Amino acid sequence: MNLAILIIVFLFALIISNVINRMFPKIPLPFIQLVFGLAFGFMNNGNRISVDPELFLAFVIAPLNFREGQETHFKSLVKYRSMILYLILPGVFLTTIVIGLVAKSILPIELPLAACFALGASLGPTDAVAFIAMSKRFHFPKRVENILKLEGF
Repeated sequence: MNLAILIIVFLFALIISNVINRMFPKIPLPFIQLVFGLAFGFMNNGNRISVDPELFLAFVIAPLNFREGQETHFKSLVKYRSMILYLILPGVFLTTIVIGLVAKSILPIELPLAACFALGASLGPTDAVAFIAMSKRFHFPKRVENILKLEGF
């Protein structure tokens, strides 16, 4: 599939997922987008899409991090820093190391240890997107909301 067509299809899917989320607000937006991603994967029929990792980082991950950084309340970060560090260090750090070492030992292919640790970091428990989606549907105390949003940052 041509890259230009692929980008247009993905943007169209993004628009449709937002429309579906507006029509059915009980369904979280990340879930709708996950279903669309799975559908695209199954419709691809074994064709490979190669995307340069640097482009993915520059055009997908960087804007997401920038947006999260803009929504960060610096005063809350300073106020709850000990709790945030307490949640980040054991949760993310230990998960990264354990999953990385387990992946290195059980995967049938030979991966560098750095790639295994990257896998562990990607599966770490801090997911601000999931919490933000949940916080739109449920009410959390302001303190808990600030801590969990900042911990995911």
